[in-house]
Amino acid sequence: MLKVEKKISRLQLYISLFLLTYIPFSVEANSPVANNTQHSSPSPEQKSKSWLLSRKGFSFSLSGELELEYVDTASDGKTPSGHFQVDKFTIIPLVKIDEDISFGSLLLFKSTSTRVDEYYIKFKNLAYKSEFKIGNDDRITNEWPKRRTEAFALIDSAFARDDETGITWSRDRKEDVFWSITLSNGYKLGESAAAEDKSFKFLHDDRQTTDANQNKALGLGLGWNFKPAKSHKTGLMVYAYSAKLSNDDITTLQAIPGYDLTNDDTSYRYGLALNGKTGRWNYGAKNIIARDGVLERDGWYVQAGHSFKLNHNAYLQSIEPFIRYGEMNVDLPDVFSSPLTWDRSMMTLAVILGIKKNFKIKIEYYINDEETGALPVENNEFVTQFEAKF
Repeated sequence: MLKVEKKISRLQLYISLFLLTYIPFSVEANSPVANNTQHSSPSPEQKSKSWLLSRKGFSFSLSGELELEYVDTASDGKTPSGHFQVDKFTIIPLVKIDEDISFGSLLLFKSTSTRVDEYYIKFKNLAYKSEFKIGNDDRITNEWPKRRTEAFALIDSAFARDDETGITWSRDRKEDVFWSITLSNGYKLGESAAAEDKSFKFLHDDRQTTDANQNKALGLGLGWNFKPAKSHKTGLMVYAYSAKLSNDDITTLQAIPGYDLTNDDTSYRYGLALNGKTGRWNYGAKNIIARDGVLERDGWYVQAGHSFKLNHNAYLQSIEPFIRYGEMNVDLPDVFSSPLTWDRSMMTLAVILGIKKNFKIKIEYYINDEETGALPVENNEFVTQFEAKF
């Protein structure tokens, strides 16, 4: 009886959160409030004036993002169920030396830590419409396809989420043919969770800003954009990474139940990624095959969403239902006491509410399933996120 009452109260809370996010924004566009709050889009001249001037005479800009959340996990021993939290606050300064050279960074503030998350110098307008970048920035496969939700796909959390430090020669992904070639400090094997629940982690390519492993990683990405119609665009990218494991990485692997006691330092990843848009539909897919030492992993996901534009609503501009399903497999026997050995799947069901320009509310539910080798675990998650950008 107590379990039933708990489920009912949780359901009531979810419904209340949805109503609180929708009802205040359901004012019709012809209402007095709407007429007083509509603004025209800035002209190119106004946009150019958004750059500020530093004391050294260089143009610079500031942007950023704030994410506030309500999180409810089914069973998490490390995070209290049903709580509000600040996910992150970022400040992004960008400085233009001239039209060809710029540098920037991303300052990341969390409730438990603060760090300079990204930093780079960029040289634009090179041969073949390419650019050269040195510093710490996104990996080749990050945000391809575009994530859209707060949650990452399983294989993106494991292999693409963290940045890399090194040099990159690339061509913009908007071009018909694009590429990225990186030489970086690589990655170190760590652990990460699928979303907010931190109880059952998996192996994860962690950021490595120093040269602790004394081995470099070479990354390659090559893509094509196809535009058979004005409202249709599909991009396909093939990618690969090659590196070597450090002694710490080998030690990490040898501590996993079922892994051979070998000093094999092989490490590579490769796969395909698809990113497309047709009208108001967006879709994407990705797969990966990875090997570390003698441990093999693979995974894939597909996703799709449709944005409904609301022309006669003053505060709710769009609604986008979105779905993603993915799997990640580990070539080891499933051991209940070691989540690093589990095969997993994750379904993300989301509704993304476009309130105003640069302000969204994301309502997401994650259905997590693991092959534990024994009893199942309860770790489905509910997240409502308020995302504001400036």
